[in-house]
Amino acid sequence: MYAPPGAIDAPRPAAAEAALTKAQRQKSAERRKHWLAKNAAPLPHRVIKGGLSKKQISDVLLFPRHRHTTLNKSLVNAQRAHERDRERTRLANLQAVLDAEQKKRDAEDLQAAKDAEKKFIKSDTEKKSSLLNSWRRYQGTHPMLDPDRMTLRNAARAAFTAADTSAASLAAGTARRVLDEAEAKRIADELEAKRFKFLVDHSPLRLRLKGAADNDDVPSLPSLAKDAEGSLEERQELLEERLEYFDGTRGRMRFFKAYQEALTIGSSKADEYLEEESDHPQQIARDFNKVLVDLGVAPKPALLKQTRDGVLALRALCPNDAVARAIAKVLPRLPHLYKVDIADNRLGDVALKEIVDAVNTTSTITSLDLSRNKIDDEASEAIMALIGNHEHGLKELVMSDADVDDGECATLISTLEHNKVLQTLDLSHNMLGAWETKNVVEPDTITGPEQIASCLSTGTLSLTSLDLSWNFIRGDSAEQLGASLATCASLQKLVLAYNTFGDRPSQVLALALQSDKCMLRVLDLSYNNVKPRAALCLAAALKRNEHLRFVNLDGNPVGRVGARSLMSSLQGCGHDLELTLKECDRELEDGTLFNSEEPGGKYRLDMSVPYDKVVCMELIQVATLRDFSQFTELRHYPPGVKPPPINSEEKAGKEIVLSRTDAKGKPLPGRMLTPPKAPGQQPMWPLLFARCAKSLDRKELSSIFLWMGFEPDTKPILDQFNKRLPKDITDKKSLLRELWLAVFAVADADESGAVDPDELQKLIQDVLQVECTPEKAQDIFKEYDLDGSNLLEALEFADLCAKVFEPSTDTFKGPLVAEKEKSPWVPPDSGILDIVFECPPSAASVDEVGSDDGVELILKLLAKAETPSERQIIFDVSCSQTDIFLTGEQARKVFHAAVCDYTPVDKVAKLLPQVAQVQDACTFAELCLDTAQLRQLREKLSYAWGPLTGNPTGHYCLDFRLEMHRLAGKKIAGLATAQRSLDERLNRSDRAQHGNGYGFRNERFNGDPLVLTPQWFTGLEEKDGILRFDFVSSERCIQSTPTLSERRFDALLTGAGFTTTTYQRPKTPAPPKVRFEEQEDKEESPTESRGILSPSTKSRMGERRREAEAEAAAHRAEEELEREAKQIREGEDPIEYAARIQQEKKAREEARKEAAREAKRKFLEEVAAREAEESDYEEVRETDCCAEWWREMTQSSSSKLTPSLYSEAYAIKLRQKGRTEEPKKKKKKVKRRKKKKKRKKGSVVEDDDEPLNPSADYRSGWEAIRSLQSTIGRRYLSTAQVLQVVQRLPSIDLLRVEGIISLFGRIVDLDKFHELWRELTHDEGDELIHRLGYLNAGNPMAMEWGGRVYKLNLKIPDEYKMAEALVKLAILEPGTNWVGERFKQKETNKEWSPGWTCPPTWEEKVYDWGILELRYNTRGSRGSRGSRGSRGSRSEADENARRGLKSRFLCGCRPDDDAA
Repeated sequence: MYAPPGAIDAPRPAAAEAALTKAQRQKSAERRKHWLAKNAAPLPHRVIKGGLSKKQISDVLLFPRHRHTTLNKSLVNAQRAHERDRERTRLANLQAVLDAEQKKRDAEDLQAAKDAEKKFIKSDTEKKSSLLNSWRRYQGTHPMLDPDRMTLRNAARAAFTAADTSAASLAAGTARRVLDEAEAKRIADELEAKRFKFLVDHSPLRLRLKGAADNDDVPSLPSLAKDAEGSLEERQELLEERLEYFDGTRGRMRFFKAYQEALTIGSSKADEYLEEESDHPQQIARDFNKVLVDLGVAPKPALLKQTRDGVLALRALCPNDAVARAIAKVLPRLPHLYKVDIADNRLGDVALKEIVDAVNTTSTITSLDLSRNKIDDEASEAIMALIGNHEHGLKELVMSDADVDDGECATLISTLEHNKVLQTLDLSHNMLGAWETKNVVEPDTITGPEQIASCLSTGTLSLTSLDLSWNFIRGDSAEQLGASLATCASLQKLVLAYNTFGDRPSQVLALALQSDKCMLRVLDLSYNNVKPRAALCLAAALKRNEHLRFVNLDGNPVGRVGARSLMSSLQGCGHDLELTLKECDRELEDGTLFNSEEPGGKYRLDMSVPYDKVVCMELIQVATLRDFSQFTELRHYPPGVKPPPINSEEKAGKEIVLSRTDAKGKPLPGRMLTPPKAPGQQPMWPLLFARCAKSLDRKELSSIFLWMGFEPDTKPILDQFNKRLPKDITDKKSLLRELWLAVFAVADADESGAVDPDELQKLIQDVLQVECTPEKAQDIFKEYDLDGSNLLEALEFADLCAKVFEPSTDTFKGPLVAEKEKSPWVPPDSGILDIVFECPPSAASVDEVGSDDGVELILKLLAKAETPSERQIIFDVSCSQTDIFLTGEQARKVFHAAVCDYTPVDKVAKLLPQVAQVQDACTFAELCLDTAQLRQLREKLSYAWGPLTGNPTGHYCLDFRLEMHRLAGKKIAGLATAQRSLDERLNRSDRAQHGNGYGFRNERFNGDPLVLTPQWFTGLEEKDGILRFDFVSSERCIQSTPTLSERRFDALLTGAGFTTTTYQRPKTPAPPKVRFEEQEDKEESPTESRGILSPSTKSRMGERRREAEAEAAAHRAEEELEREAKQIREGEDPIEYAARIQQEKKAREEARKEAAREAKRKFLEEVAAREAEESDYEEVRETDCCAEWWREMTQSSSSKLTPSLYSEAYAIKLRQKGRTEEPKKKKKKVKRRKKKKKRKKGSVVEDDDEPLNPSADYRSGWEAIRSLQSTIGRRYLSTAQVLQVVQRLPSIDLLRVEGIISLFGRIVDLDKFHELWRELTHDEGDELIHRLGYLNAGNPMAMEWGGRVYKLNLKIPDEYKMAEALVKLAILEPGTNWVGERFKQKETNKEWSPGWTCPPTWEEKVYDWGILELRYNTRGSRGSRGSRGSRGSRSEADENARRGLKSRFLCGCRPDDDAA
């Protein structure tokens, strides 16, 4: 508190005087502080206008100082004292000058008013009008336009910016006192000089105006106070009569008459003749005007602003304090009012005090609005008295923009602690939190928000609605306010918009929202600088808080991850919740945030930090819902215990072991058709399988229908079921299919085998007693009717019923439970948690599917969007790459609700990755798009199409710079994890190329081989390069799975663009027949047996060979001539001999030169002709999808692939990389780009030319395969049908291999897969094995493989297992069955081991190194075509031995349905 100079040396007064003096000083100091905070604080509009410096903004509003400042307090206090003394002297001088100038101006204004009135006023009416207009002009003058007031305000603001709180408050108080005194003196002088004198007629009965007519008497009304004992209806009628009294024109005339009466009673002598106060409306109006007349104010019909619902609406209708005082005079006599609204009037302190006192005496008023008025000490005391009145029924108090600072707020809230009636408090647009910076210097300072938090946390406040928007709440005040919500059970609405909460306080608030005691329903945090970390905490709170119904986060930088998490929480919550994210920054990226998509890793979490605690809870949720996620290590360190480094091997702290229990029977949401009853108890399936050998009775059949929720008439169904029942049913799926076929047969009276939509609707409604609308029937036909014939076949009806009606057998996960505990584990509130979390990529589980209520919230948001662009933003954020997945039916609803600028293909492309089940994904795409749009979707999704639709087998070339390629990598990694887990559950053999259980093969990353695992696909955004690999799905369906009918299959091929033309397999020379007894003398080469011919004479190699042969012949002829010329002829002289030799040599030289000139001339002519030919046409490199795929397949084929991971060449490369000395960098040779040979359009490409683009036949076949992939969905084919597809594809550029691989996952009878080999060439067969592997494409029942050669690298695990199977079969089957076998130890060796035969040691263990090639030949087995013509010791096929090996191959694995 400020003390004037010399106060310490003054004599000490008596105790009473000292206490009084101290109270006065405290009161004046509080007044000065209040004025300073109200008039000089950095309000938002002042900040925008630039009234404050950057230093003040940073100190007061945006960047509060921390508690741990290092300023020297003594130095600061001394500096402030010096500034106070200097500023006090300056302000005293300035005040003296202002006082003198103000008195002079007041005198001049008064004299000018008198002169003007003497000049223009000629009658009493004109005088009265002039006075009224003068008063209105004075009151209507804006404070900022008055030069005197502007000077004082500028002085006060300068004082605030230069001095401390006490000095500025002193200057401001002095300035206000000068203004108030001048204004009061001016009003008093004018009223005294211009007071009207009225004549009063003294009547013993009543007061009347002179000359008033008798028919103008005021109508008499019964007294409301006396008739209060009446019934509620009578009381309501009386209230309506009083409200109608001043309504309309007659009401205004009555009010004016009351004003005339008030003028008549103007003399003080008439007061004794006034009757007692009454609640009669006319007397209330007269008393209201009497107050105005006494204050010299013109009448203002404020009393007429009463609404029929009991509201006195005076918002911006009280021009001065006199009208408010008059209202306060009569307010206690208006008991029919329940709300008083005097907002936006800028009333003074005295007027507000009288209003509040009047409200305090009127117990019927439940709502008071004091917004935008000047609340000072007297009004504050009145408000405290009103709040402290426990018998008053006030429920709503609005004090918005009322200059309420932290001190006043703290006093108000402390008084409010004992008030149990007030429910709504509005303190918006004030200065709460402005004292936050004082906490740095004065830690004991209590701000208004801190006092509110203290009362909320203790539960002493009974408020249900609190509005604190447009304040300065930040820092510790914001944290305490947010933390108080955890224990506040009464507050239901909290508005905190336009504050500066920031990151940390928002996290604390989000953590408090997760408390069970928090009953908040409405939360407004808009424009509070809520950052991505806080957004993640809020998203976690929305998932767990079941009471919230509206959350506003507009205008916050929540970032991409924060917005996605918030929308995911909206989908996952199970109650009605509205979330708004308008004008949010959704592009902000923070790489340090918790990523729920890839949560695996090590964590050190401080449980006292809200964000760390939310991360722990998110990890618990991921471990609970997501497959294969678990806490590998979990240790807790109590407070005070220092944990070791996170990467240290030291294990300390308390280890926590969590386990999970599963619960079954939770139904999937969103089914197309619902049975009439809930599912019942499961029947005894083994007993039913045994009974199927004979027949079922009605009781057993009824048990199946009751399990599904039906009660149909089983007699006709039972007859049809027993009539067509197979005797060898051993699985539930086959039994149920036969049951649905029997139901279909009951409705198919004409035995046509198909029904139309009307018949289907009647079948479902009459036989199954399930409601089926025509729209649902049309949706069913859109999914199953491939050829558009408007007919549904029996097997398709069985698939429909199996999908829709059969209860789910999925296992739903329960909560995580700590060891030796039964309740779910709850993380501690303090200490440190060290977590090692394992979460490999996995497919979506049933637990991660969003609830129907959550999807309805998304639909409401889309419906409330005002523009298509806004709807598109909501669709992008809520339904793209979120953590919550959808069912097919939910995705369809979102698709139809998202009416925006996206095309149907774009919307399906964004929604398809969020559909959990593959079957639902295919159905969703087919119901929303037509055939042409499905093809566009196939091209848009690129490599992600296969994993999303459940057909992932194929080749992949992923560029991780592309979003769809990253999506494909994540989905394929999840499928690989799920399939490996399923293989382990079903005890399937490991058929992986690398022996790790995953279906990745032939992997190359930037050209280098590697071993892929699902964990490799984490953090794809940071990986740069091209990844190539093949993937083989291990999905297996049961043998009884129905395939497409021939009619549907033909329609499918026709729609995909396949022609009826069939292509024959290119003829290849038959392998030579070899006698077994000749094998010792003649070693047969498998390469020769394939019939590889010598180079063609038409090829470039043949041309070069001819040129070389011609050159060699010419050279030999020349040597022969030289040899003959050197011989001496008979009788030839030696000199002639020398001359002849010289002459012949010269002649040969000339001939050689002439030949060179002729060759050069011919060459130039050919070049000119070629350039002229090339100028006509030049082939352009095509870059469409087909051409790029053709080049990719050519580049990654087995014949052109770089050395594999298991090759000797790669081992040498690794050894070279491991050298300590860096190899010398070779200078790169600059290769000039050779000009490609150009040809005329339509010319025939020579055999030695590499084609630049795919041929027309390849392109048409490739497009047909792509179209078939986009329309086949989840339909299955037989091997014979796949064979038809292969026959309709030309045998060029491995196109048939591509067709087989694209349909590999849709083949039911893999036992017959070997039948496809007869339509493939040797190169195509090698390529198919290269991509699928021997164990996935082979069958031990047909080991002969059509006479083809096994080429096995024993270092590769799957080929090693194939070699083991061949060795075991060779041992078990008698006779000679290995033909042409040969072996070499290294791949780099050119020579094979001579005379090699299978060593006896291989019976125990086969070498895990080397290259083995052979043909397997037997008699009497499937596919033994290659053994024709063999005789002697031919091997006999052992069916039992081969059947024992079948479990090692994919065709012999247990189907996926066995996992149920």
